Amino acid sequence: MRHSLYILLTVSAILISSIVAWSQNISLYSLTTNEGLSHIKVNDVYTDEHGMIWAGTDYGLNRYDGHSVEVFLNDKENPHSIPHNRITRITGDGNGHIWAVCSLGLVELDLKSCRFKN
Repeated sequence: MRHSLYILLTVSAILISSIVAWSQNISLYSLTTNEGLSHIKVNDVYTDEHGMIWAGTDYGLNRYDGHSVEVFLNDKENPHSIPHNRITRITGDGNGHIWAVCSLGLVELDLKSCRFKN
């Protein structure tokens, strides 16, 4: 009796989890250079506290808001731009700062001012 109850509960749990999984709508979207991504090779991806998706590529840091891509590139005339375009890693602190590793080292982006600091 106890063994039958265990089997019944196990099968019920599997069936319920299958129904729940089937009822979820999962949609995938690929983001390419046709949609504005700066380079086809993405080295790292991070989602910040506002739901923005950040992609570090071999040619820039990309921010995707669900509609469009903004690309951050080095601008030699702007001392607050990203110091190098090749981004290998991205993370954030959850307090308005994105940290990226570029070819010249670690760089911080302040999300409020949109300024980079080495």
